Amino acid sequence: EGLFAVLFERMPEAMRLHRNLRGQSFVHVAAGRLNFWVLRFAASRGLASMFSVADGAGNTPRTLLKLHLEGKKTTVPQLCAPNAGRAALPPWCTFGALQPPGLGADPPFADVAVELADGSRIMAHRVILAANCWVWHEELSGQRAASSDGAAPTSGPGEMQVLKLDPNLCRDAEVAIFAVRYLYTGDPESCSF
Repeated sequence: EGLFAVLFERMPEAMRLHRNLRGQSFVHVAAGRLNFWVLRFAASRGLASMFSVADGAGNTPRTLLKLHLEGKKTTVPQLCAPNAGRAALPPWCTFGALQPPGLGADPPFADVAVELADGSRIMAHRVILAANCWVWHEELSGQRAASSDGAAPTSGPGEMQVLKLDPNLCRDAEVAIFAVRYLYTGDPESCSF
């Protein structure tokens, strides 16, 4: 990593964003060659937006990676709602102003709670969670059971629906708050850990 990182950091911005004759960046090439080290490196350097940029043939690095992994008969996890387009939030979008301020604090118009294993809750908005997380989309729309015991989500008219986080997936409140806030802003740079 050392040599590549040093060269990458010293490289002019124009070279980092350079595209070949096919309109592919280095992230496209890494995805096409299944070079996970370069893909992780790019993601860790704040270049996540490059994973959604289409090349001349209309393929994004995510699409290329999915095609290659499916060709190797590897299961590719679905990261967003079926048939939902993924794009960075535009600068004029103010959903970030509604993000949860912290555990138990109510942002304006909150209508759903994300509950951690310790019982603490992150108050949020169903439309934001459903639009940006396919698992919560299914759970909030009643297509998926809320718990491993097969019970459907419980909430009556006027009641706040509670989405319980699986403690095997997330136990840390700071991580959970960051993940929920990410759904509002699409900004991975605000991560403090």
